[in-house]
Amino acid sequence: MKKKIFAFVLSFALIFGMSIFFAGCNSSTTAVVTIDFNNDVDSNQQITVEKGQTIELPDGTTITPPHQYLEFDYWCTNTGLIFEEFEETCVITKSITIYAKWKIHENYNYAQVVSQSMSASGINAGDYIIYKYLSDEDVIELNDIVMIEHNSQLQLRHIYQIIDNGDGSYSYKTKASSNATEDYWTSTRHDVVGLYQETIENPEQYLKYIGAL
Repeated sequence: MKKKIFAFVLSFALIFGMSIFFAGCNSSTTAVVTIDFNNDVDSNQQITVEKGQTIELPDGTTITPPHQYLEFDYWCTNTGLIFEEFEETCVITKSITIYAKWKIHENYNYAQVVSQSMSASGINAGDYIIYKYLSDEDVIELNDIVMIEHNSQLQLRHIYQIIDNGDGSYSYKTKASSNATEDYWTSTRHDVVGLYQETIENPEQYLKYIGAL
């Protein structure tokens, strides 16, 4: 009887000891950090680090942006409308994914065409457009599509006449589209805030990189 009890206790001890051993083997002290470049170009990169340590992230300014009008903003730990910035001083406590957050390049901006239609140029109400901020080096030419600031609103306009004011400045007669009647005002260079670049055909897909939608 004593031998049976001893054998039972010994078996139980062995099973309990093995369970503790394997549990200890499965408790990892490392974490996997997945770096998502969020540019549809570079493959995700995975780095294994010790828990409780920090991580050195790639220089975001050297990464290929998903679009020529975008530039790197910062690293974040989630995507969507709300971005939580990840700083390299943050301690890694578990496996996480870190995403590249992009923003519109400082030379450009985007806007939605609300009430104006440039159908002759393929731009319609509801379209998102990219426009370049106007600089002193930019030359406004006939048939350019520009962003005009009028009555505190940004509107698309088609340049159809350039007027030399004789004092080194120019004024511009504009239309809502190339086949429309002329506007009732004449714009100056100060009114033109940007030169039209392109229409964003799929804003949800494009603007996901910057969290605009």
